Order: sequence, then C-alpha cells, then structure tokens
Amino acid sequence: MSALLALTAALAALYLLRRSSKQTSVDALPGPTSTSWLFGAFLDGNTPRMLSIEPGNLRELLLSPVYGQHEFRWQEEYGTVYALRGCFNQSRLMVSDPAALRFIANTQAFTWGFGQRKASQMLFGDGNLFLARGERHKYLRAVMNPWFSQRSVRNMLPIMKDTARKLTDSWESEMNGPGSPCIDVSRGVHTSSLDILGEVLLETPINGLRGESDLSRIQRELTDSAAILSPLGLIAEALMPYIPDWLFRVAPKLPFEALRQFREYWTVTDEMASAVTKQVHNLGEDHKQINKLVTVAAGSMSDEEVSVHVRTMLITGDDTTGNSITWALYELARLPTFQANVRAEIRAAVQKSGPEEIDYEGLPLLNALINVPLFL
Repeated sequence: MSALLALTAALAALYLLRRSSKQTSVDALPGPTSTSWLFGAFLDGNTPRMLSIEPGNLRELLLSPVYGQHEFRWQEEYGTVYALRGCFNQSRLMVSDPAALRFIANTQAFTWGFGQRKASQMLFGDGNLFLARGERHKYLRAVMNPWFSQRSVRNMLPIMKDTARKLTDSWESEMNGPGSPCIDVSRGVHTSSLDILGEVLLETPINGLRGESDLSRIQRELTDSAAILSPLGLIAEALMPYIPDWLFRVAPKLPFEALRQFREYWTVTDEMASAVTKQVHNLGEDHKQINKLVTVAAGSMSDEEVSVHVRTMLITGDDTTGNSITWALYELARLPTFQANVRAEIRAAVQKSGPEEIDYEGLPLLNALINVPLFL
C-alpha cells in the first residue's frame, strides 16, 4: 500500500509539473513573487524554474512565525484581491474583500475545491451538507434550518446557561489552584459548545466538561490536528485532488496511526446516530428538535446518512460557535474599558428584571459585541 501511495504521489507530481506552465486568468493579477516551485513557483517569463526548496508563497502565507506577517503586507501592496502561487505552481486567488467573500459564500456558482471536497468526504462521509448542491442542498437546509430558528435558540437557553455555569465553575477552580495557572479558554469554550449541541440537537448528553466523553476528546484531537500546518501538509493538500476517490473511501480503514482518529470518530458517531434513531419513536412530541432529522431519516435516509449529518452538525456547530465565542472573549480582553461597560450593562439589566427575564435585545453593547463582523 505504501508503494501504491508513493506511485500515486509521483504520477500526480509529474502531471502537475507538466501543467505548471499553463497560464490562467488569475495569473494576470498582481501578486508577490515566489522563490520555490515546490511551495510556489518562481516565474521567469512564462516558464517556471525548479529551484531549491526556499520559502514560497504558501509557506510565507501559512507558516510564518507571526500570523499575517506577509499577508497584511501583500494586502497593502496589491489590494484585497491578488494572485499567489501554490505548490507545484498552482494558481491561487487571494480574496479579503468582505463584500466579495460574502457573495462567494452565499452563491451556488462557487464550490469547494477538489482537495476540500475530498477532505470533507473523509471527515463527514458521502452526501454531507457541504458538498450538496441544487435541490439536494435545499432539501437538507430545509430539514436543518428549523433547528436554528430564533424560537429554537430561545428554547436552548436553559441548557446554555447551565453549561456556561459549569464552564465558569471549572475556570474558577483552575484559577484557585496552586500557582498562577494559564487557562486554555478556547478549549473550554469548544468543549462547552459540543456539550450544548449534544443536549439540544440530539437529546444526548456528551459530558465533555466532566471529562467523561470519548466523543469530545476525539473531536478535539481531530480539529487540533487539522489546525497544525507543516510543509508536508501543504504538499499533501496540493496532491489531494489527484488521489483516486476509492483511496479516500478506504483510507479510514487503513492501518495508519494518522488515520486512527478518523476511525475512532466514525465509530463513536455511528454509535450515537444509531442510538438516536432507535429511541426517536419513544420520545414523543416534546422532543421536536431531534424528531426533525430522524423522522425524515426514517423515510428517506439510511443509517449511514444520519451518521453523516450527525458528524456535520457536531463539527460545524462546535467550530462556528466555539470560534465566535473565543474571538469575542479575545476582543473583550483587548478592550478593557469596553469590557467593563458591557459588564455594567448586564449587571444593570439583571438588577432591573432578574437573571431569568433579561431582555437581551435591549442591551446595545452586548449586541454590538455579538454582531460585530469578526470574519466578514
């Protein structure tokens, strides 16, 4: 199998070498010059030259010691849309204009790249919401959207408050321990987000904050691994579109340590989806959240498809919620005066109407923090 992987990689590299001299419309845009064919092509006219493996565009962009060290400089020099060279002279388009990004994210004409699609299949499984298009995408969104309506979110508040209390209690316990502990706020927030998702969407306790959850541990290992970039990882990402689909389908079953996390995650989430499907008929009308997916599944989805959507909800829900809260806390830490004003606003609202009857929409500073366009 190792020989087969090496042969596939070699053939893909030869193919990329052949097509690296072809020009695209992106090449007409201004952008930084790269110094490595492996990590980004150095162009002499229209001909790429093979140089020593010096830092190229992708290494400068993604592996710089200081985040944004080169990206912000390139943005000032070339604007919010410019060209980069990826591994093996692949053309890359950098877009940092908020309006353009919003349009791209919300237009069906734009799809995930080949590498992202295959990684998504490997993580979630075939037929996940990310890869769905057209009527299938509309159908899946129609199934899931009611879960995230304003009414549904309000019904989640008791569970959210209870989980938030558990999280702050755990932080206070760490702070009162010996020495001056450094608390990993991001990890605690993500663990809490996953606990909430399990309770409100799947009616299944995950108990990550109590340290009793294999699911929470494995999902954190997966997301942490994905966040660690390396030169070898950049090359693997560039070769991914040229690796056969069948190899990706069997990859989680291969006896490689790097794929152990995928196998464990699929096993745990398959078991969770199976248990949820079996118990749905005994839940009654009071459990409408979970019924929305499983009732549909009984008529048109296989058990495997339910597992795919469970994984999609758990990872994307944890990622978006956890990241948003983490960045909000980061901004509060950077702006102590604003933080004090938000705290005073909340305390005044609690004194006025009590902790259970707060009119959150009537708190302008808190809403400014929540609604600030952190990413777009």
